[in-house]
Amino acid sequence: MPHYNPHLKAATPDAGASPRRNGTYERYDMIDNIFIQTRSAPPAPWENALANAMENAFLAGVSTLPELVIHLTGAGLAHPSGAAWTEANLLGCLEVQGEIA
Repeated sequence: MPHYNPHLKAATPDAGASPRRNGTYERYDMIDNIFIQTRSAPPAPWENALANAMENAFLAGVSTLPELVIHLTGAGLAHPSGAAWTEANLLGCLEVQGEIA
């Protein structure tokens, strides 16, 4: 089974919809339930590394964005661009994958 949905429909603008909406709703009776089905491609290595580092941070008790930035920097994880982690570029990395609650 793939780790992404190769059949995911491209985002289409809906009247009144949020401009940050990344995908469309699918009818469950019309599609296969594919694992991580909102992904259009497998995660990049840096995405997996970031997810692992964030999980470790949360397990260590990190609970705020500034603490998370400090933890990622201290863990030696590099931003994909090679720049130092900041709150802004971390949020940018997370927003690429979807809205932040």
